[in-house]
Formats: sequence, structure tokens, C-alpha cells
Amino acid sequence: MRVVLVSTGSYKMGTNYRVLGLAGTARKVGLDVHIVLPGLPENRKWFPDAQYEGVPIHFTRCGALAEIHDKYRILCSLRPQFVHCIDVITKCLPVCMAYRATHKCELIVDIDEHLSRIRLFGPFKRFYFRVNENLAKYVADRLVVASRFLEQWFGRPQRQPILYLANGVDLEVFDRQKDGWEEMKKQWMGRKVVTYFGALSPHYDADIVFEAAVKILARRKDLVFLFVGDGPMRSVLSERAARDGLTDSIQFCGFVPDEQVPKFLCASDVFVFPIRDNWWNRARCPGKVYYFTAAMVPIITNPVGEVYEAIKDCAWYFKDGDTEDLIRAIEECLATTNNRVCMDRALAERHSWQARAKTYIQFLASGNQDA
Repeated sequence: MRVVLVSTGSYKMGTNYRVLGLAGTARKVGLDVHIVLPGLPENRKWFPDAQYEGVPIHFTRCGALAEIHDKYRILCSLRPQFVHCIDVITKCLPVCMAYRATHKCELIVDIDEHLSRIRLFGPFKRFYFRVNENLAKYVADRLVVASRFLEQWFGRPQRQPILYLANGVDLEVFDRQKDGWEEMKKQWMGRKVVTYFGALSPHYDADIVFEAAVKILARRKDLVFLFVGDGPMRSVLSERAARDGLTDSIQFCGFVPDEQVPKFLCASDVFVFPIRDNWWNRARCPGKVYYFTAAMVPIITNPVGEVYEAIKDCAWYFKDGDTEDLIRAIEECLATTNNRVCMDRALAERHSWQARAKTYIQFLASGNQDA
């Protein structure tokens, strides 16, 4: 079976990590799989050999019309049995529908976020996504969704096979890239490392984590808080940390290359991952939670959507947006003996792309399965 995953954007579009994880592991278990991406400079730098873990990556020209034209041409040359369309965005769905209409193949539409419900988009764009989401229910031969919430939403009424396929982590790649984390950890000289990994934005509650760090560090010096990632709040928060004399205890690592992320995660003692209980977060599937399971480090988070679906009782939870309750959860987690017991290899393997890919191939071969 040949499958072509049609996507757009670059690493800045987080969905492409879903594309790579699925494609890379599906190839290892025997699927003939290809990826189509625009030939943006960052993509060509990201994949200088035009491949990922042995999966061929086909680049299009840049520009909306050129990208769409080249995607159709590439599909015609590859002649896949399945066209796997990533989301319902302009540069993916129309060209996949066009190829489906002119060639014998099955169209899979992969919905990993409820785009029409994201308030960051304007009303016209949300309306456009709503139209395409409803259209996908009718034109797709199969649907793939990244969350139980989306499974319920798009599976009523069920018009075609639908696969719940959460994100995951490629454990082979993670294990290869984490090598050397022990040496990295030495730089913090025995202090417990509490890590926030993600965009430094109020939208992701980075400011709440920072406030919790300041208050905790006022009464104990055996911790270091790492903020791994970049965003609009970085300069403001780093300036405040410098003003308060906390630059050694609150460190901003900025953007970390993919191959370095597993080292940072494994060198951590606690992860702090705030996620608000709203429609968008119930619908989406944050890939970082599966990287946390691979690092086997305790997580402090909120019981929302796919986060709770993945780790259930294997986490410390705090009240949505409540800094004081976050502090309580951090203190309790740090004080708990053997707080890593729940985060074992079995949990990571259950949420690996290796496990997801096997289920995906079964879905292609026989119809509706559950991951």
C-alpha cells in the first residue's frame, strides 16, 4: 500500500511533527509512505537530504498556486492508493479532493484540531474552516482524528470509517537523541530541575509558571526553573528575572533544536504543563505530553482532553489558572518519594508512534480501528 501524506507549512506548524512521527514509524513497519511539503528554505534546511527516517519528502515550489499545482503533479507521479490530507486548510484539502476526483484512490482527511473553533482566527477564516470541516465529512473516504473529543464531534453521524489516532513519540529517535543527558544535568549542580517546555505566551500560561517559580524560589534555593522555548513573553520575563536577581535560578533556554529536546527533558526532575479547560484544548492533542512520557519524568498539569486521556492518574493536577494551587502541586510532587513510579517505559510504549503506526496500517487494510 502506498500512502502520500500531504501537508504544508514548516516546523512552525506543529502538525508536521505528527506527519513525521506517523510516516517515519509506518515506514519501519512496512508501509510505502511519502510526504509532500512546500519547498520553503526552512524545510530544505530541516530535511537537506529530502527524507526523514527513510521516508522520501517531495518539495513543491513556494507560493499558494504553485504549491497546489505541484502537489497535484506529485500525486499524479506517485499514484498512491491512499491520499492522507493533513487538516482542512486551503493548500491541502482542495488539491487532495481534486486528485481523488480524477484518480482511483481513497481520501483520508486527518483532523488534529478543531480549526473553526479557534478564536485566534478571524470570523471569516473560522467560517471557511467550518465549511471545510463539514465538507470533509462528505468527501473523505475515511477520517482520522487526534482526540476523543474530535472523534465524538466528527463521528456523529458516522458516514465513513473514523480512526482515533492520538499523537505520539518515536521512541527509537528519542532514545538516540537523549544520549548525554546525564552530562547536561551536571551544570545545575545537584539542584532539582523544574521544566516548562513550550511557547512563552500568556496563551499557554507561561506567566503563571513564572510567578509560581518566583514565589517558590523566595523560600528554597535547591531548585532551578528552565523555560525551554521562545515567544513574546521571553524578553519581559527574563528582564524581570534579572531585576530580581534570579537569573541563576530561572533560566531561559530559547528555541532548542529538535535533536536537543530529549536531553533537556531527561535532565529534568519535574515538568510543568498548564493547559486550560476550553474547547480548543479539549479538541487538540499536545504532542509534548508523549515526549514527557518518554522521558519518564513526573508531570504537573491540568486534567484536560488528551492530556488526561494519556496519563490519567500518573500526574499531579492543579486548578485551572490558579498560581497558588500550581505551587501546591509542585511542592507535593517534589516532596513525594519515588514520584517517577507511574511514568514507566510501558506507558511510553503505549503512546509511541510505533504503536500508533501499527494501528494505522490495520486501519488502512481493514477499516475502522481504535488506537
